[in-house]
Amino acid sequence: MAFKASLPQGLSATLLSERDLSLIYKLCQTQPQYFKQMGQTLSYQHLKHQLTALPDSGLSQDSKQFWGFWKGKELIAFCELILKFPEEDSAIIGWFMVKKSATGHGLGGELIQSIKKHLVNFKIKEIILSRSDKNYSGKSFWMAQGFEPTGEVEKYPEVTMITMSCKL
Repeated sequence: MAFKASLPQGLSATLLSERDLSLIYKLCQTQPQYFKQMGQTLSYQHLKHQLTALPDSGLSQDSKQFWGFWKGKELIAFCELILKFPEEDSAIIGWFMVKKSATGHGLGGELIQSIKKHLVNFKIKEIILSRSDKNYSGKSFWMAQGFEPTGEVEKYPEVTMITMSCKL
């Protein structure tokens, strides 16, 4: 499957798989505060699960896209998408991460704009995500990308998640 939108100059996109676990792990190591905010420990087992995990809703693996964004041979970002969930015309961003050394220059925002254009090709009209209430920079980032809090909050023992959405 091809990524169906233009990307920032010099970047390419491929679907990630188990063979990419070590590269995903290395990228995640550059963002230790994410795992701290989520009350999680970075592990290969967790990453392997994330590559294929779907909500308990009868969705097929065709609904899952785990994109890697590359600058040459270097993985600099990834995005987990779940299409046509929870509604036929919506999608979930389950996880989006940019390598620490590539942050602060607008790359994350450019990638989200490309992801939005990619999703329009699947007739997606709304993107939904959840972020940790401890992730203050994430709140600003997502709001700058057009996401607004929905008012839905999910409390877990280790983290409170705030749901945000963006209409396309």
